Amino acid sequence: FDVYTAGKTVFLQFYTPWCNHCKKIAEEWRKLADEYRNDENILVAAVDCEHEDSAVLCDDFGIEGYPTFKYGDPTDLREYEGDRSYRALSKFAKENLKPSCSINAIHLCSKGKKEVIE
Repeated sequence: FDVYTAGKTVFLQFYTPWCNHCKKIAEEWRKLADEYRNDENILVAAVDCEHEDSAVLCDDFGIEGYPTFKYGDPTDLREYEGDRSYRALSKFAKENLKPSCSINAIHLCSKGKKEVIE
């Protein structure tokens, strides 16, 4: 996880293959992920909570229902509870997925925040 998210702002969909709501949004989510595929600062991805490689990640983030959407700094994810249409997801991403101050992007921090992190 850290390898893929280092220095990035993320928007993640946590899902399971058997979830009907997840299946309904899959195409919308793929479209959004494609929009950001080559972005150096933003990662839009889906996490299969039943896959053995990502089940621990889902547990670590306290995922209990599907689909669950989280965004922000990978070390401090926030819950997305907005509309799940492509239009709404894309608008949200454009307005909220920006590089921000974090341990992995300390160059974006104010002097005061840098001192706290260091």
